[in-house]
Amino acid sequence: MRGFISNCNLLKLGLNLTRVRLPCLEYNCNGISCERESTNMIFESITEESLEHAVAIINSNPSYNILENGDTLRSIKEVRKELLNSKTNSYLIMKNKQPIGIVDFLENNPKDNCPWIGLFMIHGELQSLGYGKKAYAAFEEKLIQNHYKKLRLGVLHNNEQAKVFWKSVGFSFYGNSKWEGRVVDCFEKKL
Repeated sequence: MRGFISNCNLLKLGLNLTRVRLPCLEYNCNGISCERESTNMIFESITEESLEHAVAIINSNPSYNILENGDTLRSIKEVRKELLNSKTNSYLIMKNKQPIGIVDFLENNPKDNCPWIGLFMIHGELQSLGYGKKAYAAFEEKLIQNHYKKLRLGVLHNNEQAKVFWKSVGFSFYGNSKWEGRVVDCFEKKL
C-alpha cells in the first residue's frame, strides 16, 4: 500500500506559502480535497509516469551511486524496484513544479517499529544551495503533523557528506548496522 498516512496529505504532501488543494487520502475521507498552508516544497508520489525524473535525480549523484552499488549510473529497472514497491512511500520533492529531489519513506520498520528515511537525495546540480535542508524541514513538518515522535535513517559508513548533512538538521548517531553486506551508520531524531 503506497501513500503517507492520513490528514489529507498522502499522495501529495503540500508545503507551499500559497494555499494549495491537496487530495485527501485519509482512509475514511473518500478522496475529498483539503486545503493546507505550506512552504514552497511539495512531495508528489513517484509513479511509473514520473519515474524518469527519479532516475535523472539519482543519476545526477554519481559519487553516491558508486558508494551504493559500485557504478555511476542506475537503470530505470533498478530505480523502479527501489522506489515503486509496496513497502515504502517514495516522493519527488517539487519546487516551483520542478522535481529537485527524492525521499523514500518507510512508515514502520518491523525490526524496530520506527519510521525510517530510506533515501533522501537532492539533484546533484542543486546541492549545497539550501534545498536539502528546506526539503527535509518541510518533510519533518509533515511527520510531526502526523504525530510521528521520532525518525531514523541509515547512512553508508563512507558517506561523510551525508553524515554532516543529517547532523546539521538534528540527527544523532546511535549505532551501526549491516545493509546488503555494508556497514551503515544509524541516526535518529526525536521530532
